[in-house]
Amino acid sequence: RLSTDAAQVRNMVGDALSLVVQNIATIVAGIVISFTANWEMSLMVLAIVPLLGLQNIIQIKFMQGFSADAKVMYEEASQVANDAVSSIRTIASFCAEDKVLNLYKEKCRVSLKAGVRQGILSGLGLAFSNFVMFSSYALCFWFGAKLIHEGKSTFKDVIRVFFALTMSAMSVSQTAGLAPDIAKVK
Repeated sequence: RLSTDAAQVRNMVGDALSLVVQNIATIVAGIVISFTANWEMSLMVLAIVPLLGLQNIIQIKFMQGFSADAKVMYEEASQVANDAVSSIRTIASFCAEDKVLNLYKEKCRVSLKAGVRQGILSGLGLAFSNFVMFSSYALCFWFGAKLIHEGKSTFKDVIRVFFALTMSAMSVSQTAGLAPDIAKVK
């Protein structure tokens, strides 16, 4: 336990801490750049930044969670195959090849059904995630076009505000992925 805790602290202080400092600097720089370019557009983009952060976190969670579940399910089928190969003489002497084969097929069938279900859920999650992201982008560009049309901003400033704040939002959502590591170190 002591060596595990020490390794977690070392990982947290090394890579994770430097990433947190980098992301804080990115957020501050993004806000400063955007507010000096156009404050109205900056406020509108800041209002949707939580949606972009949530979208990125959801996307990461969907990608991480489903691969771990699939691994556990296929381990059961692999265990049946491993046991059958290691005990092939016993299985052959009792003429149980068909029974073991059917057991293996059943374990694979359960894994396949779960994999299809997880694939559908993952696809829906990714679709929702992309819908939120692209809708937010569309809203930002619509508002920027409105400001340009009214003469309150230039194209250069709209693009500067948009990219400064959306890159900051992505930086924050990447940092949120470190939360479990930070909790382990406490």
